[in-house]
This record gives sequence, C-alpha cells and structure tokens, in this order.
Amino acid sequence: FLSLIDAASLSLLMPVLVRGLKERDSASKKWSAQIFGSTSMLVQDVETIKPYLKAVVPMLQAALTDPVAEVQREAAKAFGTLEQVLPEYSQQHGQPWLFGKLRNGELGEQLGASLALAEVLLKMDKARAAELMPEIELGATDERAGVRRGFLELLDTMPNAMKMDFVPFIKRLFPAMLMGITGDKDKDADAGLKASTSLVQRFGDLCPDLLYPAFEAVYAATLHGDSAEQRNRQQVVRDKAVMLLGKVVDKILEHKKFGQDLLSTD
Repeated sequence: FLSLIDAASLSLLMPVLVRGLKERDSASKKWSAQIFGSTSMLVQDVETIKPYLKAVVPMLQAALTDPVAEVQREAAKAFGTLEQVLPEYSQQHGQPWLFGKLRNGELGEQLGASLALAEVLLKMDKARAAELMPEIELGATDERAGVRRGFLELLDTMPNAMKMDFVPFIKRLFPAMLMGITGDKDKDADAGLKASTSLVQRFGDLCPDLLYPAFEAVYAATLHGDSAEQRNRQQVVRDKAVMLLGKVVDKILEHKKFGQDLLSTD
C-alpha cells in the first residue's frame, strides 16, 4: 500500500482477508495474517478496524497452532501489531487469552501463545512490559509442571524476538530458566534448557556480566537437597548450568584475536 486505508477500502479488503484465514492452504493463511498486520498499521482511523476483530482474532488464534511454522510466526506478529495500534484491546482481550493458553493449554497451544506474547512484549510500552516480568517469573517457577513449561517456552522465544530490549530483564529471568531445567533426554521437551540455551546463544558474548550472577546463584542453590530425588534433580541443574557456562566461554572466545586468551579477549 502506498497510502492510508479508509473505511470504505477496509470494508472491501477485510472479507478477502477473512476468507484467506479460513483457507486450508498454508500460504493463504500466512499472507492473510501478514496483510492484516500491514493493514492495521495503515488505516486512517484505527477505530474502523475494531468491528472486524471479532471475526479475525479467533482465526489468528487458531493460526497460532497451525502445523506450518511460517503461519504461526505471521499470526504471532499480527498479535504484536494489535498491541502496537490497539493497546487497550490487546490488554483487555488478547493478552488474557494468550496468558491463559500458557497456563492451561496443550503443548502446541503453549508454543503458539509464547510466540505471540513475545511479539506483544516487543511492541508493548517498555514500562508496561516491565510490569509483566514478575508474573512471567512466577509462572516459570510455578509448582505445576504444565504451567512452568508454558512460561519457559515464552522465555525461550523472548530473547530472539525482543533482542536487546530483553537485556534489562536478564538478571531477573535467567535464574528461573536455569532452575527450570529438567534433564529430559529429549532436548525439545526440556523447556528450561531450551530457554537457557537460547539466552546464552543470544547474549553470551554481548553481556556475560549479566549471566554470571545467575550461574553462581543457581549453582549454590542446588548444592543441598532434602531427598534423593531432589538431589538428583539438582545435580542435573548444576551439570547443565556448567555446560551452559562453557557455552558462554565459547561465545566470548569467538572474538579472540591472535595472542589473546579468555581473560584478555576484548
């Protein structure tokens, strides 16, 4: 589009997008979600798009669990765009639904909701995003394994979606990621390890000073356990934490110049 979209143009465009989101073809759903996001940014008056949300949003929600990753990503970005152009609607309708899926949804629903919430947090006012971090931290340390998994999946997606905007929250959230490690043989099933690895890969060489306190605190916190089962789990967390610390060292050494070592690398 080369100009803003008025209400009349929107009334012609939206039925086409709705039909595209209903199609079984993944390309149609991906393009429709993509165009909806662009359209939301270009309407002359954002109020004119509200009447269509009742039809569009449920289909975007369904697209978050689509088997095609590109459809999921575009649907997630559409939720981020809604946060940018209609923050009140997002706060009242979008975010409660997404957080609900993180807490109570199946694994596929949790994965889709985590992608969407990461995009929402990226577009959200920074002060408002900071207010949500305690809730995310509590969710990642919840006693219920299903709830904990959902929020750890969110923490896996946040670093790559938010990029440097995630830096202020590393000190608070990284310990929860490490403590969420389960040691599951299937790496994809260990949401804590996935989230921790994602963070280390993204920020290991950019701000290692923010990561070291979490490694130290988690290692100390897992030295003693009341039962054999707890001690075994804590041993797993320590082992994986040491492995991840090694990955931080590897990231730093990627910048090593001739004649330098770990301590002298810029």
